Amino acid sequence: MCISSKTNQIYTEDNRFKGNGFSKDSKQLDAEVHRKYIYGGHVAAYMKILMEDEPEKYHLILLSISREELSLMALRSCTRKFMLLCSLVLNLLNFVCVSLGVIL
Repeated sequence: MCISSKTNQIYTEDNRFKGNGFSKDSKQLDAEVHRKYIYGGHVAAYMKILMEDEPEKYHLILLSISREELSLMALRSCTRKFMLLCSLVLNLLNFVCVSLGVIL
């Protein structure tokens, strides 16, 4: 598979790309739709519909997730938030030092 630098189109060996967000008619990739699939937006949309239409099935799926998986997800979320906070603090510290003319 390769991407053409001139047309930004994706080609495979048989010149057919069967990815999400690709229009066969215009032979263009819709980046927004493709990004949604990469980041799991289609799963979130399905779960939202399932929660509204079939709450019993939705709860069965949630109950199948183990406590360890939930703990891991919470840990990842906290880690991301901590890294973002550290980045903001460092940027603020850098801004203050530059404003005051202090070199660390």
